[in-house]
Amino acid sequence: MVKHPYCVACGTVRDLTWPRSRALGYYLSGIEALKEYLARSPSNYKLVQAQSHLIASRMATRREFEDPYGTPGQAQLDAYVDVVRAVRSDLDEELILRLLPSLRGLSRGDTASRDDTRTSFASTVRTL
Repeated sequence: MVKHPYCVACGTVRDLTWPRSRALGYYLSGIEALKEYLARSPSNYKLVQAQSHLIASRMATRREFEDPYGTPGQAQLDAYVDVVRAVRSDLDEELILRLLPSLRGLSRGDTASRDDTRTSFASTVRTL
């Protein structure tokens, strides 16, 4: 049996579920991609600097982004969407998630179903 990786300083066990947790900079790059997308899009309003700064400062105060080592990635995705939609309620959740660097084309429901698939696969392997 292999032990889960843990922090030697505080003892926090690393969360290994999908999607994996990321540092705050990952989500800030998603904000920049969203800003560029809205600047090129004729149908939406731009994401002005004050809005992107407000989103970044709200994310910096959320517990989900303090410790990516022990926080589930799904909790970070949910918090990211909630913060962005609190500032820009006109943006679709699918668009917000699609512009993250490695989650292009996935929505929150897709990530939950993928996690369920991995869980059912793991339970199948254990029974064999």
